Amino acid sequence: MSSRLTSAVQTALGAFALAVLVLVLRLTWDARQFAQQGEAHVRANAYPEACAAFMDAARSYYPGNPYANLAFSRLLQLADLPLDTPGAAEAQLPRRALESFRMAAMATRSIYVPHAAELATVNERLAGLYARWEEGTRTAYRQPTKSASLAARHAWHLGKLQTVPGPPWLWSLVGLLGLGLALAAMALFVTKALSPSLKIVRGPALGAGLAFFVGFTLFLLGLSH
Repeated sequence: MSSRLTSAVQTALGAFALAVLVLVLRLTWDARQFAQQGEAHVRANAYPEACAAFMDAARSYYPGNPYANLAFSRLLQLADLPLDTPGAAEAQLPRRALESFRMAAMATRSIYVPHAAELATVNERLAGLYARWEEGTRTAYRQPTKSASLAARHAWHLGKLQTVPGPPWLWSLVGLLGLGLALAAMALFVTKALSPSLKIVRGPALGAGLAFFVGFTLFLLGLSH
């Protein structure tokens, strides 16, 4: 490996490490601030605001973020509060807390879903709540009829809740390959298309430009699907 390539790789790795550190610090700070706001709202019996604050804290999740994990736990605790707790029944607290947990988990999913075991329980509880709510309510969207059994309505909602939205894996792979090709083209331009006097070498520059165009196009195609 040439000294120029080694230097470029070291610079890129250093920049990447710095960016990750900044991101981790920002997510930690945001999760801490939102979690503190959530606790203040709980003390004031302002449960809708508490659920929103804890959801925002949980959405600052990264593996090991203590404040985001605390927010997920607090949402489950709020969902278990007795309905005779002041303000809980009026805020429809169990449903609101469970929905906040699920939205935070879905918003922070990547190659896995955070707190997947707890989410499965949350989906079960939400399906039960929705099924019981429909016993006296007509809804406009497509679902089992009002005359369907409680178990049938529960199963229908659970199936919907268990579906994890996401892009098709093939287009995700296309996007990742395109991103890799674009980054490789940038490295090629830096290491091969520039002479020691910083003049552009025509052949490698054209190749790097073409590779970047193709890679970036594939990346955009992956994102569009």
